[in-house]
Amino acid sequence: IGAPRPPEKVTAVAGDRIVSIGWAPNPEANIIGYNIYYKEATGKEFKKLNKEPIMEETKFKAILNNDVTYNFVVTAVNNRKLESVYSEVVSATPQKYVPKKPSVVTGVMAKVEDTSIVVMWNESKEDFVVGYNLYYKKSGDTYYKRLNKGLLRETKATLAGLKAKIMYSFVVTAVSKDGIESDFSESVSERIETEEYY
Repeated sequence: IGAPRPPEKVTAVAGDRIVSIGWAPNPEANIIGYNIYYKEATGKEFKKLNKEPIMEETKFKAILNNDVTYNFVVTAVNNRKLESVYSEVVSATPQKYVPKKPSVVTGVMAKVEDTSIVVMWNESKEDFVVGYNLYYKKSGDTYYKRLNKGLLRETKATLAGLKAKIMYSFVVTAVSKDGIESDFSESVSERIETEEYY
């Protein structure tokens, strides 16, 4: 029986001064752990990151310098202390975490449905956006007021109970996971022509 096969599905995800290295568990029954090696992308030799072979959760966090690209490989070790060849090389570049301001929401439109106004907009493509705020003002108002109490998760809101014959303007913002709000979208306006009939 020879050395184990190299681990597969190796991943490296960079954060702020940290890289999380992951891999799929080896199929062999006699694996006692894994070794993680790294080097700067410009370096020659791989250096081992861990002291003892790592078993838990096939995951390892390496504390490294920001703005440097590192290469990583993983090996498997069996109970006869035989080590596999290196896995495929994966790369990652840790970077300082800077909260980002979301881009302006696009595609905002409003339409009247019976005695309600429906406002819709395009979903944000940014993965750090967690929701939206919808603002309105009546004609003659100077400032927009926020309509929703909690963040809106959907890209559509139906507003009932609005007064007829009054023009309402709406803008939408995107909100990041850090609570940073985008600038207002383009404004859209709509009004309900008839009151509800009882």
